[in-house]
Amino acid sequence: MGLPLLLVLHEMSGRVGATAMALVGVLMLVTGAVQLRRREDGIRERNDISSIDALYVGIVQGLAVLPDPSRSGMTMAMLLARKVSRREALVLSFLMSVPASLGAALFVLFDSGLALSLETAVAAL
Repeated sequence: MGLPLLLVLHEMSGRVGATAMALVGVLMLVTGAVQLRRREDGIRERNDISSIDALYVGIVQGLAVLPDPSRSGMTMAMLLARKVSRREALVLSFLMSVPASLGAALFVLFDSGLALSLETAVAAL
């Protein structure tokens, strides 16, 4: 979900100017509202997570390519909303950052035309 959205935003970024800045402001308010919601402590553990939970968390992680939303904040907020315990939400959000970070590094590598070298491979790892 994140890659197609990122490609569209990357293509449009130079053309939207002030509208993009307004979008960033709105998304900052949305992120703050999501983070401020009080939630009951979750009781579900890692083994209790369903495919629906994974789908929801994957969607919010993909939406984090928009300007401002924090990937970790949004994934943790979704996991907490799905009644996953705070500790498990933190661990799962951290683990989900690995493929997202590698995907972002590959996008930058191919988009900028950088040559793959030992140095860039070490930096990505």
